Amino acid sequence: MKRILTLRTGPFEVEKVSKNDILSGKLTTSWAPEISHPSIPPEQRTPEFSRIITASFIATSLQGAWVVSDEWNKLLPQLKLTTIEEFLHKYWDGKA
Repeated sequence: MKRILTLRTGPFEVEKVSKNDILSGKLTTSWAPEISHPSIPPEQRTPEFSRIITASFIATSLQGAWVVSDEWNKLLPQLKLTTIEEFLHKYWDGKA
């Protein structure tokens, strides 16, 4: 099922991918961000390389590599940090 999410930059499509594909290094979306960094030789900066790196990033997220503690919340209690859920609800609710 496709949904449209409108942010300040305009509409974009949300595509679903298989967890198994991601964990095996495959990104089956119609688009992937271009990965470009000075440490990556120009001949390696290909769309396929970008898909592999993006799939790896998503895979590490699925495996908990980006889970963080509430240390910042404790150090800065006066700051109200936005969760990803709050951010998506703000822009997505009622638009799908």
